[in-house]
Amino acid sequence: AGWAVANSPAAMFMRIIAGLLLIAMGLYLAGWWSGLTRIESLGRGLWRHIQPVATKLLPVSSLPRALLLGALWGWLPCGLVYSTLLWSASQGNA
Repeated sequence: AGWAVANSPAAMFMRIIAGLLLIAMGLYLAGWWSGLTRIESLGRGLWRHIQPVATKLLPVSSLPRALLLGALWGWLPCGLVYSTLLWSASQGNA
């Protein structure tokens, strides 16, 4: 799936969005713009449903549990996580 995205016009769009999210994070950390909190609030609603599943995987005692927990943590309501996920999804390789 990553290869298909990396070789499509969507990859450039995803990289631009990821870059804009990183700029927004810098502005947020500097205290100059708080618009990132609106984006994170969208993720909070989804995270409320995912968090109970993630907590059941703790403590991590096997590789499959670790991989599943890592996949679930990708949905944390955080602008930096969202930009990293967009950037990595647009690359097409590990």
